[in-house]
This record gives sequence, C-alpha cells and structure tokens, in this order.
Amino acid sequence: MLAILLLCFFTICCIWKLLRLYTLPSPLDNVPGPPRQSWLKGNLAQFFDLYDWKFLDDICETFGSVVKIQGAFGDKFLSFLYVSDVKAIQTMIKNGDVYEENSVYLSLVSEVLGPGLAATTGHLHRRQRKMLSPAFSPHRLREMAPIIHGVAHRLQQGMLAQINSGATEVNIVPWMERAALEVIGQAGLGCSFDPLTEKADNVLGATAKAIIPALSALSYSRLLLPYMLKLGTPAIRSWIAARIPSRRLQHLRRLKKTLREEMSALFYAKKEAIKRGDEVILQDVGEGKDILSILLRANMNASETDRQTDEEVIAHMAILTFAAIDTSSTLLFIILELLSKRPDVQAKLRTEIIDRRQGSDPSFDELINLPYLHGVYCESLRLYPGAISIFRDVHSDTIMPLSSPVRGKDGKWMSEIHVPAGSAICVALRGCNTTKELWGEDAYEWKPERWLSPLPEAVLNANIPGVFPNLISFLGGERGCIGYRFAELEIKTILSVLIESFSFSQTDREIHWCKGDVRFPTMVKENNPRPCMFLKIEPCNAAA
Repeated sequence: MLAILLLCFFTICCIWKLLRLYTLPSPLDNVPGPPRQSWLKGNLAQFFDLYDWKFLDDICETFGSVVKIQGAFGDKFLSFLYVSDVKAIQTMIKNGDVYEENSVYLSLVSEVLGPGLAATTGHLHRRQRKMLSPAFSPHRLREMAPIIHGVAHRLQQGMLAQINSGATEVNIVPWMERAALEVIGQAGLGCSFDPLTEKADNVLGATAKAIIPALSALSYSRLLLPYMLKLGTPAIRSWIAARIPSRRLQHLRRLKKTLREEMSALFYAKKEAIKRGDEVILQDVGEGKDILSILLRANMNASETDRQTDEEVIAHMAILTFAAIDTSSTLLFIILELLSKRPDVQAKLRTEIIDRRQGSDPSFDELINLPYLHGVYCESLRLYPGAISIFRDVHSDTIMPLSSPVRGKDGKWMSEIHVPAGSAICVALRGCNTTKELWGEDAYEWKPERWLSPLPEAVLNANIPGVFPNLISFLGGERGCIGYRFAELEIKTILSVLIESFSFSQTDREIHWCKGDVRFPTMVKENNPRPCMFLKIEPCNAAA
C-alpha cells in the first residue's frame, strides 16, 4: 500500500511537470543538440551509457560549447544543457545562488552523509567553508607531507610483497583505494584504517568503501529523493524508508547507520582527547596535525555564530573521507594506466624523481614543484577529471553569456542564451578542458610536456574559473573542491614512491573505463561492472 501511494505521488508530480513543459514554449528549444535516439529515452541512454565516452566528445565538437541533451518523453522532460563554454561556466560559478547545486545530489549527500560542506548551500555553506579552509592551507599541508610519505612507503612495501610472492599482473584498484583511505585516515582523521602491509579488517574503512557502489546501485531511483525528503519529519521519512521493499535501499540504510556510528565514535574520542590537552592528542597517529584536530580546535575557539554543531563536523568527516577516496584513487588509476602505455614518459619521470630524492624524501615544496611530475599530473587532470558530470539547477530566469557563439536550430548565431528557471545544466569538465580554440588541435592528446613551457595565450587569457590554475577539473568559486591541494600532494607523493620503485606496463587484457558516479576502470564490460585494473608490475633496482 505504501509503495503504491509513493508511486502515485511521484506520478502526479511528473504529470504536472510534463503538462507545464509541453504546453509552454521554451527559449531552450532553439539550442542545438544531437537527434534523439527515441521518443521515450531521448539522448539519456547515450549520455549515461557506461562505456560511450566518444558521445560526449563528439557533441562538443559537432554542436559547440552549449548542447541540448534531450530527455525522456520527447525533448523536454529531464532534458538539460551540456555546457563547456568558459564564459558560461564563469557566470555559473559567480552566480551560485542562481545556478545552485543539483537538488538530487544535495538530497543524496545530506541523507547519507549528513549536513556537511557538500550538502549545504548559501550562507550555511559559506560559514562551513570558512571554518574548514585553514585546514587545507599550504602551511598545514607541509605538516601533513611526512604522514603521507609514510603511507606511500607502506603501500610500496605491501605491493612489493605481493610481487615477490609470484604475482606478475596486479590489480591496482584495491591497492590505490586502500592507500587513499589510509591517507585520509591518518592526515584527515588522525587514525589508521589499514596497515597496507597486511590484510586489514576495519569496520569504518570497509563501510566507507562500500557506500559508493551502494549509491551507484540505486540508479534512477535516486531521482525520487528530493520528493521523499518533503514527506513529513525525519522520523516519518525513516519509518517510510524502512518499509520500502528494496534490498539495495535497505543495504544502503545499514551502511549509513554503521558509518554514522563509527564516525561519531571517532569524533567524540578525538574531541575528548583535545579537551584533555596536547600530550594526549600527540599520541594519535596524526600527532594533532590532522584535519579533524585542526577543525575541532578552531571550532572550540570560534564565536557562537561561527561555531558548528557536532552533527556538522561529523558530516564533514564523512564527506572528506569519500571525496578523498574518489578523487585520489581515480586519478591514480588514470595516471598509472597512461604511464603503462608510455614507457618513455615513465622513464623520464623516474629519472626526475631519483635525481631529486638524494637519499631522503623530498620536502613538500620540492615535490610539488618537480616540473615533469607536475606536467604528468596536470595533463592527466586536464583530460580525465574524476567527476563525470556536475549538474546545476537554475533557480530563476537568467541570461547565460557565451565566449564562443553557437548556431541555433534556426540557423542564427547566439552569443547568449536565455535560461528559464527550472532548467538543468551539466558542466562539461572535460569539454572545457579540451576546447581546441584554447588548447589547439592536439587538445585531446596526452602531452605532459605542454606544461613545461608557457601554456597557449588563449588558455592564459581565458580566465578559466577553476580553483586549480587553468583547469576546471576541481570546479571553482565557493563550490570548488576545498581539498584540491591535499589531493595534489597525496597523488604526487604516492606516484613519486611507486614510479621510483616499480615499472608499470600493459597486460594482454583491455581496460574499459566506466561512467559511474565517478570514472573507474574495469576489465569486463557488463551492466554492473566491478572496479578492477590489472597492470604488469616489476620492481626497479631500488625496490628489489
């Protein structure tokens, strides 16, 4: 009975929206885009196809910097604009109150992880970001650098043990995920999840890694969340959710419960240790230099208006954990596969790392400024940003200016687009990063060397609004990735240790890249692929 009522509620909402959409003309009707595959699915099946990356590149090349993706039941329901235009993205970032974070995403993050930085908007989001930002300053990252180096060396020892036991082809996915989790554990939360040199059995770590696949498994049913969250009080919603006959949903609810319990226990233990004094906190893995310790101290000393609740801080912990795992492990997968295809780049990178090491780990500044390592990192980030699609909801009628005019369906050129309230926009991160007008005809080629000399004038003059210079991969503005410097330090540290220790090459099996909630590799094309990537790994002389 309950399921029927929920279905009726959702159906009525859909019918009402469809009636409005199909009876009112829209200025977006003139925006160019690919012909729909079918009346039922529009272009949605192509856009969200797990393995069809070519479609995303082709529509930018064919139709320009703003493309209309047709939705279901014709060309309006669930349709959206796919935008790679720099000026348009600047406008979206500058006017965050108009181009707000997607409601489905906000609902999902808030419901699963809590009211942390990624789940809030407006004044509350700005207040939270102000409190968190100092924990990611260069000064704090310099203090974390030795901790991250320690994790990287333990990762190297664990992988070497597997290779010495006879393995020639290694699945690097679990190794990179374990390392990313341990880095955020030690440098972020001041605790250890995984020794890396042996098998680990940590409840919080296992739960954190299980939630992302559980979220992906919900698929289109996630679209119901914004509507369900309007049904009464949290207690009523919880009562309803517990009675929905979905194994995937109930599995996610159990993971959510475990995550909240484990994060809360860790939070209150850390909070009590800080209250007891520096001698106690120095005994932790992070020695009081971890992000959580920094945040707790700042929060205790904050004014009443700036102070955050325990629930908010616990949610920050959960969100930072997931963001760190996603961003870092995904980019490590990508870079290691790229290097396995280019032994010349790999050898040049190894030489730079060995020459700079001189018997000890490089300092934070030395590592960050290694020129060829920086080129490999930036070029990989440019071509393969971890996030696939960043959606925004348009909250009021607005004019979106364009740096490159697009030809409308009526044949006329448009230098701006009237976007009505209620529209959806997808920021094309890779599309913006590979615009040929900015990067040249070789924009789709992986060339680390392009970062060793001044970038094209078109790029430098474009004022790309990303928090990371000249790229939009980490977004920008107040919703830009707050931990982008942390991710850079972590990835460069792990790469410097692994590339010095091992050589990576391709196996005979093809690697397929999937468009899930984040980009991930698999070895078998299937509907529910498992993250997996085998590479041949051999110890270099230094590691052997």
